Amino acid sequence: MPYPDHRSRFRDLIARITQSTGQRVVILVDEYDKPILDRIEDPAIALQIREALKDSYSVIKDGDAYVKFAFLTGVSKFSKEARNVVAFEVQRVKA
Repeated sequence: MPYPDHRSRFRDLIARITQSTGQRVVILVDEYDKPILDRIEDPAIALQIREALKDSYSVIKDGDAYVKFAFLTGVSKFSKEARNVVAFEVQRVKA
């Protein structure tokens, strides 16, 4: 089956896995920001990579019916405030 873009292919993959297993998927993305950082010296390419990744991550965000849990790690440093928000969200998920 041909796909018009990587977003459609990713969405279909998640849906097919859920349908074939009867369970929602768990997604782990390690160092989600590494492709951007690897090309940070070339802003035009870094922006293209960011937009492609953003499309992929929107599939995860919009896929509540198919995604049980998603965990993304990055290599960029976060501010203290951002870490507090993440810690709060982790605690909320545990509850």
